[in-house]
This record gives sequence, structure tokens and C-alpha cells, in this order.
Amino acid sequence: MKRFIAFTLLLLTVPFTSTLVHAVTLTFSTLDYPGAVNTYAQGISGDMIVGYYYDGKTYQGFSYDGNTWTTLTYPDNTNVNNRTFPTGISGNTITGYYNSISGGKGFLYDGKTWTTLSYPSSRHTYIYDISGNNMVGYAFGDAIDNAFFYDGITWRDLSFPGAHDSTIIPTGVSGNTIVGTYEENVKGKTVGFMYDGKTVTVLNYPGALWTDPSGISEKYIVGEYSDGSQSHGFLYDGTTWTSFDYPDTLPYASATDIDGNTIIGLYSDATGTHGFTATLSGETPPIPEPSTGLLLGLGLSIAAVIRRKLKGK
Repeated sequence: MKRFIAFTLLLLTVPFTSTLVHAVTLTFSTLDYPGAVNTYAQGISGDMIVGYYYDGKTYQGFSYDGNTWTTLTYPDNTNVNNRTFPTGISGNTITGYYNSISGGKGFLYDGKTWTTLSYPSSRHTYIYDISGNNMVGYAFGDAIDNAFFYDGITWRDLSFPGAHDSTIIPTGVSGNTIVGTYEENVKGKTVGFMYDGKTVTVLNYPGALWTDPSGISEKYIVGEYSDGSQSHGFLYDGTTWTSFDYPDTLPYASATDIDGNTIIGLYSDATGTHGFTATLSGETPPIPEPSTGLLLGLGLSIAAVIRRKLKGK
């Protein structure tokens, strides 16, 4: 099922020292895998969206090109309870993870060939996003418990000052820039971050209880935040934070990824969890020049480690 809703948000923004109001139009479309109980849109590249769905018995992956839904199931004949979770896409390459008898395994799928990815010496490997050859995720088990960056050749552990290493969850990647969450060493508070391999920038929606960045493009970061009573989606351009909820539903939305001006994510209502697309148009905040805003920032039990953006499963 697919339905469209267009509405305009008047957004109060606080970019550094001044207060501005911007009118932004988001045109929403519900994404429900045919016959599914719940649908979870996770990654977008061009016209292709990937994610997974629950049919009342098990979870399987999907791809959707705007017209055709295709089921994605990792070919593992040794596991009758195989579940497949696509989480990211870059061009024609899909990544994610599946459950095997020996533990969770990452995968790559190019439309023809499935390739298993396993962090060295770990029992579980979860790939959360991909950009070109670069992938991010989390590995644990058998004395391994850490986030990683993988370029198709070398696995690199993610670690930076001020964070409990085992709490770093990288959820999005664009080029060499990573977004995600971690728990602070001192306060124990969960915060969002942006990391370019050298500098970490904390990302906190103003006044939020927690902030969970999930996707990043050249211009924007998207994710979810909590105001203490409910969760909302957000869009951030390096200067301006924009909050949104799927219209005419219970106040819960989580943006999971963005490509161009198309945001994807999840929302919940009385009938279950649904995917959505939201097309950004209208008057939008200006994109900062390379010396400011976003690039200033860039200068910067299996389920237990799965990012918050997958919640509702």
C-alpha cells in the first residue's frame, strides 16, 4: 500500500546565535510490504529502498524500486529459521546481516552474488550502512565487543576519547564520515556523534533526552530524538535542526536514511509499524559553505547492540 500526504511545517530553528523561521514541505508516502504485519525501511540509494518486513512469523529483507517489491533472503540452507535484515545500499550493492547457526553474519549482495562478511574472531557481525566500499557496523562475541569501519579490505576498530568503546554504535556512513551514538564515559548519557576519522563532534537535538543520528548524505543528517515523552524524526544540515512526525498518526517517527532530498524511515500507528518516504521541498535552510556548518562538524541479546533505528522489531 502506498499513500501520499503533503503538508508544510513552520520550523523554529536556532542556527548558532540567531533565530529564524523556515517553511519546509515534506511530502510523505507510506511504504508497506504487501501482506506484511510490519515494514522497516532502512536504506536508500537513488530510487532503490531496502529494509525488512515481519510477516507474522519471521523477518525477511526487501528491495523496492518504486514499482516492484523483491524479497531478499540470504541463501543459507543450514538454517531453517534464517532471517535477513538489509540495512544499507550504495548504488547496486546492498548490505546488512542475517542469522546463521553460528551467529549473526554481515553480508553484501550485488543483485547476483551474496558475500558473507565476518569481523575477525567475532561470533556476530552486524553491518549497518555502506557508502561506496566503506561499511560500518558492530561486532561482538568471543572476547570481541566493538564498533568497526571496513573498507572492503581492512577492518578498523572505532574508538575515540570520551566514549565507552563498547557503546559506540555507528549507524550511517557517507564517504569517510560516520554518524551514530555512544555513551559518555563521565555522564553515562547516550549522545549522537559525527566522526571523520580524526575529530568527533557531538550531535544533540536541542533539549532532547537523547539523539540518534542514523543516516548521512553530502548535505544532511537524519535520525531520531526523544523529548522525554515521545520520539520524533529530525533533519540537520549542520546549522538547523528540523523536527517532524508522520502526519495524522501517533507521535512517533524515526528517520533512518537520506539520499538527495528523499528521507526514509519508520512510523507507528494502531495497525503496526510502517516505512515511509518524505520528499523535502520548499524553502529550506541554506547549505553551509565548506568552512562552516556541516563541514565544521565534520572537522570534527543479538538485538541488544542493534541500533535504535531498528526498534519496533
